[in-house]
Amino acid sequence: MSNGRPTRVPELPGLTGGKALGAGEDGDLFQMRDSATGAPRLVRVASAERVSREARILAKLADLDGIAHLVAESAAADGRPVIVTQFVEGATMRATLDARALPWAPAVRATVALARVIGAIHERGIVHGGIRPDHLVLASPAPVVIGFGEAMPIGGSHTASPDQREWSPPQVIGRAAPATPDIDVYALAAVLYALVTRRSPARAARKLARDATAPSGAVGSWLPPVTAPGAPEALNAALRHALAPRPDQRYQTMAEFSGALAAVLAGAEPPAPLGAQDDPDPVVPAPPAAPRPPSVAPERPPSVELAPKPPSYAFPPAWSPPPAPGGPASAV
Repeated sequence: MSNGRPTRVPELPGLTGGKALGAGEDGDLFQMRDSATGAPRLVRVASAERVSREARILAKLADLDGIAHLVAESAAADGRPVIVTQFVEGATMRATLDARALPWAPAVRATVALARVIGAIHERGIVHGGIRPDHLVLASPAPVVIGFGEAMPIGGSHTASPDQREWSPPQVIGRAAPATPDIDVYALAAVLYALVTRRSPARAARKLARDATAPSGAVGSWLPPVTAPGAPEALNAALRHALAPRPDQRYQTMAEFSGALAAVLAGAEPPAPLGAQDDPDPVVPAPPAAPRPPSVAPERPPSVELAPKPPSYAFPPAWSPPPAPGGPASAV
């Protein structure tokens, strides 16, 4: 949620109180209470088009677990369009990132749970389009997806909003592309990367581009690996596939991504994306250096085998990190 200053609390029948939560391109957000049941509600004041679109999307997901459900589409006493949804108790992933990095295993488990929810959303023909830390809540007993204001039918035209660019793949930054499930896959993988490093992939790449000690040829196209305590190399392999700049090298479905993360948790190597094509610059670690052949001269001792090179984490050079939204890079 934004740290902007919201407008005045809307007057709505059946709702009382009014605590301002923030304001931004998502609209003005307030926490209110159902006057009959006392249940907390999230109230969003936004444009009529945005309110109507989000209400239509949520109506299609009314029986789905793991999301904040629609309560009402209404208008405040002063005529401002309003959408009311369930208020999910718990910290957003944004609040978590601002406080600390998560250990890699709990972060992966939370991501697997979210991948299943988002995969079910995709099965209804919808791309969320706004998967970022502000829209993911670490609720009990399982994390919850909120913020459907940028959702759209699969196949529709999608351009990442300014708030979403930090978490979006290259094909939707500054230009329109078809809305496909792999856009949400990339965004969720970016959130996982940030949960364990406290840096979005875009911010990490920008920092590397400014670092004079960056590996030769890697500036602007290389993502530092996760080095959290105990994190296996298999986690980096799964993230490389999910964050591949080229869509055809990326996991295409949440089922693929969650399956890869489940393999990581089980101590196995994650599978490559099912539809990945051969790539002259694949997103895989470089092989170890070949050993030098022994000398043929009998009086000279055989040469020793070279030490293997460390794994490379190079992305295809066509990708470059998106610019920081709204000026300087965000906290993540």
